[in-house]
Amino acid sequence: MNIDELENATQHPCLIVLKGSVADLRTLIRLDRNLISIGRGDAMDIQIPEIAVSRNHALLQRLNANQFLLIDTNSSNGTLVNNKPVTTVLLEDQDVIAIGNNLFKFLAQNNPEQAHYQALLEKMHLDHALQIYNKHYFLTKLDEEIVNAYRYNHFLALLIFDADHFKRLNDNYGHLAGDAVLMHIVETVKKRIRKTDLFCRYGGEEFTIIMPHTSEQQAFVVAETIRSLIAKNPVEYENQLISVTISIGVTALNHHYQANNLRDLLISQADSALYQAKQAGRNQVIMFEPKLETQL
Repeated sequence: MNIDELENATQHPCLIVLKGSVADLRTLIRLDRNLISIGRGDAMDIQIPEIAVSRNHALLQRLNANQFLLIDTNSSNGTLVNNKPVTTVLLEDQDVIAIGNNLFKFLAQNNPEQAHYQALLEKMHLDHALQIYNKHYFLTKLDEEIVNAYRYNHFLALLIFDADHFKRLNDNYGHLAGDAVLMHIVETVKKRIRKTDLFCRYGGEEFTIIMPHTSEQQAFVVAETIRSLIAKNPVEYENQLISVTISIGVTALNHHYQANNLRDLLISQADSALYQAKQAGRNQVIMFEPKLETQL
C-alpha cells in the first residue's frame, strides 16, 4: 500500500482492532476483497496468533460495496457479534465482533468515525518528516508480504540502503542540508518504484523497500537505477551542489528456508549485503549471497 492508498482507506468498509493481538490496537483493516479469512492459520488474511482462535475460524463475505456477511466456519470457541453467538450474520455499522480475546469494530463505508482512526493510523505508520512509512509499519508489512509470498508462491525482494558518509555531510554542511539530502533521496526513489512497492524509513539515513512479485535480479536492476540517479544528480542547497551517493543491499525470499523468523532473516541478509557494499568502497549495489551467511 502506498501513501495515497493509506489516505483513501476510508473509501472501504473496515474493521478497527479494539482489543487483542492483531498488529496494533486501533489498526484499520480495509475490507476490499470478496472473501476475507480470519483465524490462527498461516494462510489466513487476518491472522490471530492465539490458541483460543481456530486455524480457520471465520469468513467475511462481501455482498456489495457496503455489506458483509460474517460466517463462523465451525470454530471451536465460537464468534460473537455484540456479545451474542453467531453462525452467519449480516454486519451492521458499529457492530463489535469478538473472536478469541480480540475485539473488532465494523465500520461501514465512509463512516465519519473512520477519519479519527485514519489520523491514528497515519500517526502510527508514517514518518512525518519525509512522508514515507516508518520502521514499525515496515516490520508489520514485511511479515505480511512473506506470508503472501509463501501462500501464492511468488517472488519477494528486499532492499536496504543508506546515504554514504552522512555524518560527514551533516558536519560539513549542517543538519538542514542533511534534511535536504534525505528528501532528495526520497523523491528520487518514489519516481522509480511501483505503487505495489513499500518504501520506508528504517532509521536516520537508512531506508528499506519491500518489492512483492520481484526476483533478486529484478530488484538489483531497480536498485542500480536508483543508485546511479542519486550519484549523478547532486543536491542543490543554498547555492551549493552537494554530491550524494548511496549503498544498497539486496536480497530475496528463498522459499526453501524454514527459519522461525523469516522477517529477521531477510533483514539480516539485506543488511549483510549493505555492509559488503560499504566495505567495498560505497556507492554500489551488492546482492546477498549464501557465502555471506557466516556474517549474519
